[in-house]
Amino acid sequence: MIVEDHPLVRDGLVAALGASSEVVCVGVAGSVAEAGSVAAQTKPDVALLDYRLPDGSGADAAAAIRTGSPGTAFAVLTADSSHEVLLSVVEAGASAFVSKSADAARVIATVTRVAAGEMLIPAAALSAALAERTASTRADLDRTRAAAEFTGREREILQLMADGLDTGAIAAMLFLSVTTIRWHARNILEKLDAHSRLEAVVRAGRLGILAGR
Repeated sequence: MIVEDHPLVRDGLVAALGASSEVVCVGVAGSVAEAGSVAAQTKPDVALLDYRLPDGSGADAAAAIRTGSPGTAFAVLTADSSHEVLLSVVEAGASAFVSKSADAARVIATVTRVAAGEMLIPAAALSAALAERTASTRADLDRTRAAAEFTGREREILQLMADGLDTGAIAAMLFLSVTTIRWHARNILEKLDAHSRLEAVVRAGRLGILAGR
């Protein structure tokens, strides 16, 4: 079964698979909603899914197909080979990840191998994707922890620093003494492990502490 919303691409895939003695195309769909309905009727051994569909993703289509045809295996066809997409399709249960630039022979070989129960996701690519996700998660946690360390007043002063105001101007705007602003500024630099206000502003921006204006 082919799930692809672009008619020319879909027709090309149908023709390519139809020319093979090993594969029979039992149905086509152009959306997530249609994929679920067609799969329930045809019970395909393999669904070849476009990752980007008008009403969702290939992962969404896999979930819809599995509802009506739990025995169907999946191969995802996409031009986006990012780690995010790779993890998304693996988590959806896909056994293969095929580039849209692949020739007909490669697509046919992938479909037949997936039908035979093979897992064709490269271990190295999956490992790299998981490492990136872990690093991203840690970075998000670091940002959350850093943001939680700052009081509302410190955030306000940081933002004014980022806007280019000096100590006197910040004191006047917040109706506080210059001494108080300097005390807050010292705390801000210490929390950010910064040696200057400029460095503090840069680090705060990277950590997502600055709201921006």
